[in-house]
Amino acid sequence: MLYPRIRIGLIPIRVSVSVQFRLVARLLG
Repeated sequence: MLYPRIRIGLIPIRVSVSVQFRLVARLLG
């Protein structure tokens, strides 16, 4: 029962991390 919630909770975290990585990559350019 808890696993689907954990997966749904991890998806936004991965997306935010990828977005932050792109922003840092642009700044370091």
